[in-house]
Amino acid sequence: MGPVFSHRILTATTLLIVLQTNTYSHEVGARGSQILDWHSDEISRVVSFTPYGAAGKAVIIEGKNCLQGFQFYFDVLDNFAFDVDEFVELAIEFDLATSTKAIRLDYDKNGGESTTTFIDLPPLDDERFHVEHITLERARFAGRGDFGTDFRISAHTEGEIQPRADRPHATVCDIGVERSFSTSRSDEYGWINLTIQNEHGDKTPARVALYNDSESMPLPAMSALEIKDFADLSRTMLLPVGTVNWPSGNRYAFYSDGHYRTRLPTGDYRLVVTKGIEYRFVEKRFRIDDDTTLDLSVPLERWINMPLLGWISGDIHVHIPRRDVSESHSLWLQAQAEDLHVVNSLEMGNIATTHFPQSYWGKDGRYGQNTRVVVAGQEDPRTAVRGHTIHLNLIEPTRDPDRYLLYHEVFEHVAEQGGVSGYAHLNRLGARVGMALDVPFGLVKFIEVLQRGRLGTDVWFEFLNLGYKIAPAAGSDAPYGARIGDVRSYVKSEDSQFPDGWFAGLSGAHTFVTNGPILDFELNGFGMGDEVSLSSGETISINASASINPDIDRLDRIELVEQGKVISKIISADGSNVLELSHELTAEHGTWFVVRAYGKNQKSGDGSVAAASAPIYVSVDGQRTWKQGQVVALANNMKYDLDRLVNLTLDSAGRLDEWFETRQPWISNWSSQQKLLQERVQKAKAKYDELIQLSAGQ
Repeated sequence: MGPVFSHRILTATTLLIVLQTNTYSHEVGARGSQILDWHSDEISRVVSFTPYGAAGKAVIIEGKNCLQGFQFYFDVLDNFAFDVDEFVELAIEFDLATSTKAIRLDYDKNGGESTTTFIDLPPLDDERFHVEHITLERARFAGRGDFGTDFRISAHTEGEIQPRADRPHATVCDIGVERSFSTSRSDEYGWINLTIQNEHGDKTPARVALYNDSESMPLPAMSALEIKDFADLSRTMLLPVGTVNWPSGNRYAFYSDGHYRTRLPTGDYRLVVTKGIEYRFVEKRFRIDDDTTLDLSVPLERWINMPLLGWISGDIHVHIPRRDVSESHSLWLQAQAEDLHVVNSLEMGNIATTHFPQSYWGKDGRYGQNTRVVVAGQEDPRTAVRGHTIHLNLIEPTRDPDRYLLYHEVFEHVAEQGGVSGYAHLNRLGARVGMALDVPFGLVKFIEVLQRGRLGTDVWFEFLNLGYKIAPAAGSDAPYGARIGDVRSYVKSEDSQFPDGWFAGLSGAHTFVTNGPILDFELNGFGMGDEVSLSSGETISINASASINPDIDRLDRIELVEQGKVISKIISADGSNVLELSHELTAEHGTWFVVRAYGKNQKSGDGSVAAASAPIYVSVDGQRTWKQGQVVALANNMKYDLDRLVNLTLDSAGRLDEWFETRQPWISNWSSQQKLLQERVQKAKAKYDELIQLSAGQ
C-alpha cells in the first residue's frame, strides 16, 4: 500500500522508564473533575465530577464536613486496604434533609459479577442524619476505578439522563470502612513468559486477560502497555458494555505489545487473547507451579483478512493526547492490539478551550509504519445545540471562539486543507440541527452513525431522502465510555498512497460501519458509495451478504433498505455465521439502497452488534436520488429546526458542553453569536425552499 508518513519512529534503542503504574492529575480537565478537601480515617482522596455540570463540593452541615453533589469517587488508603479479596463493611452517613433518597454504590470487585448496590434512604423524621451499613462482597480496592479510586457513591436516576438535565444530589457526611482481613495471600509463586504471534509467526500486540480460578485478574505487570484515560494512567482497563467482543464475564483486561512476563501465585489460570474482529479469539488454560517459569506461545488465527480484500479498518473518533513521541507510540501499539489501521486522534474543543492536545499535525505529524498510522484531527466546534463536528486529516487545527457557532467557516477551512469533515453522535447532542444548517452546502462528508454498539440511521436517512449524499462513519469516542476500535469504519482504499487513499475513500462513501458483521453489497456490479445511471424499465439486481466472526456473535438478520424502508430481509432464527440476500426490481425513479445487518446480541442501550453500508445511489433517467414524496415535509422540518435554533436563548439552551468552563464565555457571547447565525440560517432555508420548488417541478 506504499509508504506511511511517520514522525520519529521509536527505535530499539529508545528506552522508556515508567516509575509507577497509575498517576492521577489534579487539574480539572475535560470532565471537570475536582479533588475535594474531604477525608476520613480510611479515605485518602475524593474526586467528583458531574456530566455537563459542576462537580460536587464539600459543605458544612450542622458542624459536619459533608459532600454534596451528583457523584463522588473514593480512594481507600492503600496502607489500609489494597488488592484484597474479602468482605468489607461500609458505614455511610447521609444527610436526609438534602440528599436524594435513591442512592447507587459501585465498587471495585473481584471476579466478573455485578458491582452495583442500590440504597433506598428512609424518609426524614426526627433524626436528620442516617447511617447505612453496606457489605461489599469480594471487595478488591486496587485503584481500578475512574481517577484510580475504589468505590463510587452517586444519586441514582431511572433511565438515561438527558445531557443538560439537572442531576439530583447525594449528601454524604461520613464513611467508615471496616475490613474482615480474610484475604488469602500465597507464599508460592512462579513466572509466565507469554508471546503472542500473528498468522506469520511474528510477535504482535493484542488485548489480553489472565483470570485465576476465582475469576479475578492479577494486576498487570510493568510489561503491559500503559493506557491513557483522560488524566489517568493505568495498565488495567475495564471493557465497557459497548465493547461487545469479550468472551468473559470479567471485563478487566490489558494490552500487551506481544510479549508479557509476570510473576503469579501458583495455581490454575485462564488466558484470553483477542485482536479486533478479524482474528479468532483464543482461550487457554494453564498452571503456574512454584519457583518455575512457563513459556507460553499463543498463535493467532485469522477469521478474515480484510486488507487483502482492499478494505482498511479505522476509528474516526479517539481522544488520546499526543504531546510527545511516547504518547503517539503507546496509542499506535494499542491500535495494533485492536487490529486498527487508521486511528484518528482528535483534539477536542469548546468555546473556552481545547482538550486532548495533539502536538503533531499534517503528513509529517502522522505516526506509524507500514499500513498502521495515527493521524491528528479535531472534534471542534461542538455544542449541544448545534451538534459535535469531526474534522480529519488536518494540516493544522482551526477554530475561532469569537465566531464559534458558525461551523461552516471551520468546514470550509478544513476543505481547503484537503481534510474531511462530518458530524459526530448522530442521534445525540443536537447533531440533527447542525446538519440541517450545513448539509445543504455540501460541507458534510460523513455522519457518525455507529457508536458504543448503537446503530442510528433515521436522521441519516432523512438527509439521503432529501437527495444529499453522505457517508456513514463509526467512531468509538474513546475514552468516553468506550475503547478504541469498539466500532470501526471499513474503507475501500484503491489509492496506493496510504493513508490518503483511506480518507479519499471515506469522503467518497466507499465504506461500511460495523462492530462485528462484515458486509458485501453490489448493485448491477457497482459497490458502496457508487452512483448508477439507469433508464426507466431497466433491471436493478442487488446481491448482499453479511458474515461474522463466530467468537463475536451470530447473525440475526440482513436487511435491504430503499429510501428508509426495509424492502427485503433474510432472518436466521437460530443465528448464522453468513447470511446472503438477493433482490431484483425494475428501475422506476431515482433512489438509494443501504444494507444493514444485526447480530443476535441486541440491547436497548449500548452493546448491540450491528453494521450498515454506505448507500448505492441509482439515478433513473437523470432523476435525483431523493424520495420525492417526502421532500416537502422533510425540508419544512429542517426549516422548523433552524428557526428554533436561531431563536434559542441561553436559558432555553441549558448547560452547554463543559459548562463548568464554558459558562462565562457563553454568557458573554451568546447574543452576538446568535446574531451571526441569522444570515447563515436564512441561506440554508433558501436552499430548502429550492428543494421544495424542484420537487414540485419534477
